[in-house]
Amino acid sequence: MCTDWGCYYGFRVSDPKSRFDYGPYSDLVTAVFSGELAEPADSKYGKAELTLSAREDMAEERWSEPPKSIGSLSAYEDTIFAYVFVPVEHMALLVTLAQSEKVQTVSIGGTRLRYRSGSVHSISLNTEFEEEDEGD
Repeated sequence: MCTDWGCYYGFRVSDPKSRFDYGPYSDLVTAVFSGELAEPADSKYGKAELTLSAREDMAEERWSEPPKSIGSLSAYEDTIFAYVFVPVEHMALLVTLAQSEKVQTVSIGGTRLRYRSGSVHSISLNTEFEEEDEGD
């Protein structure tokens, strides 16, 4: 269940030696959602934090093979952390949704943690919380 959120924006002159900076300027926009880990119920981790990072031209990228992940998972103490790239075009909607404080659940699909790390292949944010029925 999502209990808190935050946002970060940074803008700077690019470092010409960096392999991550394309062009004369670099900016970083992130939205962070955090809360209690609802599933799996028997997990040794009680908390989760999802950082969404805006990435330009993500929807237009062409790969010879489909990408295997959109981000990474890591675990530290009692928290699972996910860092996920999303198209920059979606960031305004995601920050507006966060600001509404109506996000109830964040679902993260990914690989099993191995040595406290893994890959993320899907995410979803929902304004409704539906508990699973115990009898089903």
